Amino acid sequence: MGTLENPVCWGHEKACFYGIDLVLVLGFLTVFSKNAISLMYHEVAGLGLLVLCLVHLAMHASWVRSVFSRLFRRGVSAKVRCMVFVDVALVLVTLLLLVSGVMASKKLFPHDGGKFMIPVHFFAAALFLILVGLHLGLHIERICKPARLSKGTWRGLCVLLAALVVLSIFVMATSSFKTWISVPFGQAATRVHGAVNPQRRMAQGFSFARFCMVAGTTLAIMAGWASLAALPVLHHARSVSRRRA
Repeated sequence: MGTLENPVCWGHEKACFYGIDLVLVLGFLTVFSKNAISLMYHEVAGLGLLVLCLVHLAMHASWVRSVFSRLFRRGVSAKVRCMVFVDVALVLVTLLLLVSGVMASKKLFPHDGGKFMIPVHFFAAALFLILVGLHLGLHIERICKPARLSKGTWRGLCVLLAALVVLSIFVMATSSFKTWISVPFGQAATRVHGAVNPQRRMAQGFSFARFCMVAGTTLAIMAGWASLAALPVLHHARSVSRRRA
């Protein structure tokens, strides 16, 4: 039976949910740089993935409504409240990405008036990556049941998740992510504008090495934030199961 923390779905519905999740995660790895494949791909696939993300969230609307109706009552866990906060923030940031992407478009909706939205788009993309990671981490119990793990496997999992957090911190500190996320807080907006200046653009055309670099960076950052959220969730779930045993 489903709970506030773990809503249940069955059969084709469950397969549909997981199929959409897989498409979203794999798709995000290819669109977080307009130079990963091509600018046209970035705009077309990015628009499609953002719409699919909203569809994914809408498919869980009944769970969100049920949680909102008793969000501040006694007995609702901090985990559920965090889930709701992250999901609401994810909807808002997804809408911001859609609007800023359309306004800054150069291929699908070309115009000259949307350059001011480019820093906003970069900042929203960085927030989106963080929120997707947190969203995945908070739902880790759907794919991992800590109570069923042996002591050695549990320790290995914790070490792996901690290592992913450390790797993510390193990648964020050494990649353009730190510029994206700092756009509202200083001169980052100017640097972002410079990065997309036509006179300073990166080499055009597909490069497999560049694609792997973008996908790897995106995956590392997403996995780090997912691990950061998953560690306390799994630890709490394991502690509860051991007390009940």
